[in-house]
Amino acid sequence: MSVESLVTRNAPISMTEYGIFLDWRKNLKGTAYNIPFLLPLPAGTDLDRLETAICVTVQEHPNLLSVFHTGKDGSVQRIIPAENTEDLPVHISRLTGKPQLSELVRPFEDPEGELYRFALIEDGEEKFLFLDIHHILFDGTTVHLFLRELDRAYRGENLTGEECPAYLFAEKEQADRKSDAYNQAKGWYTQLLSDTEEACTLCHDLKGGEEKSEELDLALDLDAEAVSRFVKEAKIRTSTFFLGVYGYVLSRFSGTENALYATIHSGRAQETANSFGMFVKTIPVLEHFKQNERITEHLKALDDQVGTSREMGLYSFAEICTELQLDIPTLFAYQGDLYQETEFLGGTIVPEQILSDDAKGEITAELFRFRGKYQLRISYRKDLFLRENMDSFARSFEKTATEFLQKDLIEEVDITSALQMEELNRFLPDTPYVTEDADNIVSLFSLQAKNHPDAAAVIIGDVRKTYGEVDDLTDRIAQSLKQEGIGREDVVSVLIPRCEYMVIASLGVLKAGAAYQPLDPSYPPERLSFMIKDANASLLIADEKFLPLVSDYTGKILLTKDIPNLPAVPSDYHLPVPGAHDLFILLYTSGSTGVPKGVMLEHGNLAGFCQWTREERQITENSVVGAYASYGFDADMLDLYPTLTAGACVCIVPDEIRLNLAAVGKYLEKNGVTHIFMTTQVGRQFATSAFRPACLRVLAVGGERLAPMLPPENIAFHNLYGPTECTVHVTDKLVDRDYLRIPIGKSVNHAALYVVDRKGRRVPVGVPGELWIAGPCVSRGYLNRPEKTAETFLTNPFCNWKEYEKVYRTGDVVRFLPNGEIDFIGRNDGQVKIRGFRIELSEIEAVIRECPGVQDVTVQAYDNDSGSGKYIAAYVVPETGKEVSVPEIEKHIREKKPP
Repeated sequence: MSVESLVTRNAPISMTEYGIFLDWRKNLKGTAYNIPFLLPLPAGTDLDRLETAICVTVQEHPNLLSVFHTGKDGSVQRIIPAENTEDLPVHISRLTGKPQLSELVRPFEDPEGELYRFALIEDGEEKFLFLDIHHILFDGTTVHLFLRELDRAYRGENLTGEECPAYLFAEKEQADRKSDAYNQAKGWYTQLLSDTEEACTLCHDLKGGEEKSEELDLALDLDAEAVSRFVKEAKIRTSTFFLGVYGYVLSRFSGTENALYATIHSGRAQETANSFGMFVKTIPVLEHFKQNERITEHLKALDDQVGTSREMGLYSFAEICTELQLDIPTLFAYQGDLYQETEFLGGTIVPEQILSDDAKGEITAELFRFRGKYQLRISYRKDLFLRENMDSFARSFEKTATEFLQKDLIEEVDITSALQMEELNRFLPDTPYVTEDADNIVSLFSLQAKNHPDAAAVIIGDVRKTYGEVDDLTDRIAQSLKQEGIGREDVVSVLIPRCEYMVIASLGVLKAGAAYQPLDPSYPPERLSFMIKDANASLLIADEKFLPLVSDYTGKILLTKDIPNLPAVPSDYHLPVPGAHDLFILLYTSGSTGVPKGVMLEHGNLAGFCQWTREERQITENSVVGAYASYGFDADMLDLYPTLTAGACVCIVPDEIRLNLAAVGKYLEKNGVTHIFMTTQVGRQFATSAFRPACLRVLAVGGERLAPMLPPENIAFHNLYGPTECTVHVTDKLVDRDYLRIPIGKSVNHAALYVVDRKGRRVPVGVPGELWIAGPCVSRGYLNRPEKTAETFLTNPFCNWKEYEKVYRTGDVVRFLPNGEIDFIGRNDGQVKIRGFRIELSEIEAVIRECPGVQDVTVQAYDNDSGSGKYIAAYVVPETGKEVSVPEIEKHIREKKPP
């Protein structure tokens, strides 16, 4: 635009315009702030006459001719024609043939150049008006004002000026910002937004990249008349109703009970009702959802909040975000009847905006009402969110709006639609899982010993035992235990180092019909003694050097050195065959009261798990499976039993090299190990190291969250998840690429997974909730803890199949991904994982309180930069709080000194 020959004036800009200007300057080549429309014109429209009408309309509303100049001091001024606007040419293109929209919509790259574009288009019999005006000059209301004025000018009517042009509004705002009203507005927002922690933590699906947006539209099956009745009875704005719906859905998809988002209002007063310009104001909205709160009470409070915020517009949204250090990545706008049918040039048109693929925010949602129906449009960053999850978000919005109309309390609102439930059901087994083999580990092992008596069953260092030798030794142990009267449902504790007896002692106990309790010699003596006593152990199998660790144990003992000399088993001696529901193992996990809990797994739990593992991992009699996990860790069962029931070889990694990855690699290579499981952090390091042997085909990790990484080449790298209570692991993810968060995978075929809210209702894809597990993998419960068992193991409300009638509440917060995989979010309680072991923070607190001089302690845990969750912050009274690593915590606990 050339303004040299005209009288111009510099005028201020409003805070809204200033915010747009600053954001626009960040990407002058983007089209996020373009407002383009392509309007079909009624038949018979005179394009020459329309071109004249456009010129008249623009000249009567000179704000459309504004350009923006940045001073040397960084200030921004609006430059507008002061007079002679009728002499200022308005550039209007004439085009033949309907061009591609991408050719029409171009960036406004020069703030001091024209910020409008008009084109009249003829395409055969069809005619179109294209207009594209920068958002700094135009808002939704201005669109209708422009069309109204253009229609009048086309009909030859005289146009009247504006009572308060945009520049006068900005001048008034500048003056008002120097008054007490500004300080009042700032104080209001400072108080309102004082508690926004975790109020808007959106769960991104992807790692991010080029900031491009994508849209989806959903016509809502919602009774508009019912909405009108509801808001009238509740005495709230219609916009408030939908703000509450959006906030609730946002909180659920964020996994919190709060929602922080932005919304907009027209920002117009009576004097600016007919002014051309950008008057829209953006305001933050903060909602806290209380489960026992009435929906109407919540919405009334929200209505009051938004009403007050509208009155506090002098403190701008840009200032709110900058000075209060807020990042509000999502916006919801109730547009109401903004885009309705409009009489124009003797016909009826519906203005439809051409949407840009340049992102304005992470998620922007708009709700329109057209012909009595509601239409939801969601624009989202496609580099951050999956379309399927955004579709789930939209459908939950629709369901929640209906629930708000029908329910009384917030806690009664169910966000899962029938269509979403159908999608969730596709992730469940079609039929009950049936174990094709024997339903106990003893029979499965015995079959392999019969078929492969000379094959290696277990190797550690230079020690090698064949299936025949292991079968003989385990028979001897079983016979000895039976002679002691030990059998079904009895527990035998096993306290040994890493050696061949990890296999032999365990199988020997199982052959007697009893269950074994693996004890880790690294545990404190007090813990070992408690576990033996709690299990009411009938006998202790131990290495002699570990007996001082359990000096207060007075029961029967079988030393490992004496096992080879036990009497041989006569050929006609019959050992018991365990049943599927006989106790297999007793494993102890951390307890919230500081008292460990004994998890009871049965033979049937293990039989189904072993069948799946052998099939999925392709474990055969030619496989060699490395045993890296600690004997007292449930993953040891992953090392042992799928292997021994396949006729393969267990290769135990000696304790003295377990933390030397180079030595581990050489050891695995020497023994031709094909499969191995490692705890997450060790396995992650091993996967990317040069120590990995060529013979290794499968490396699985689990026990902690796996931090993002590129998968290693030439090996199947699996991320596993599963609580002890559900038999080693229930999900499996083959890591095939780089992920924002590596999923824990889909369910194994003998498990049914449900993600539920606090009321036990299943939640849609993309929504965080607690993971519940059902199926043959679910254990019997906790030994001697009936109340804890009843609290954690529930009757399955979703399935009545016999083997699925019980569900285990994991306490883990996860969400389903659209492909049926599980995305692990975190814990909903005070548990952490340390080298794969579940530890209650309250148990750590209980032990620290025993340290001399400690009056009180609070322990918190958090993930470090690698996502390994290895750091604990201990706040000890009277000491000062400080962050300490896990080894330091262990050292202090052993020495009974406060950290």
